[in-house]
Amino acid sequence: MQSHGEGRLPVENRAGKSDMVIPRETVDLLIAEHKKRPDSPYLFMSPITGDMFHPDAIGRVHKKLLDQAGIGHAVRFHDLRHTFAIPALQNGVDVKTLSGILGHYSAGFTLDTYTHATTKMQMEAADKVGGFMVQSMYHRAVQKSRNH
Repeated sequence: MQSHGEGRLPVENRAGKSDMVIPRETVDLLIAEHKKRPDSPYLFMSPITGDMFHPDAIGRVHKKLLDQAGIGHAVRFHDLRHTFAIPALQNGVDVKTLSGILGHYSAGFTLDTYTHATTKMQMEAADKVGGFMVQSMYHRAVQKSRNH
């Protein structure tokens, strides 16, 4: 497993091949994990079979983790993407960058998917601009009163 530059890993999905940008620390952890079994084509192998995990195994592990956390089964595995995406948007990650991270085919799709989050962000932005406008008008009024 080779890193393609700082914090980049080659990935392939339905959209084709690309590089996934991830934190350097994560790349280092993945490389260390691969070094444990350098001849294996799989990064994470089933401890039972030594082969790749069966796709259903991830769902079973997810349910066990939810049970251990006392959350129940209301949170689907796919919901973890949303748990990442919404705070990313709310903390200033631009839509185009987030779209690439999530592997969406366009920033428009990302915006459509997370409209509820972007609506909240628009309201917060409007409040900030409104606050700035009120403050600006107040200072202007103070300046005017001092000049008269």
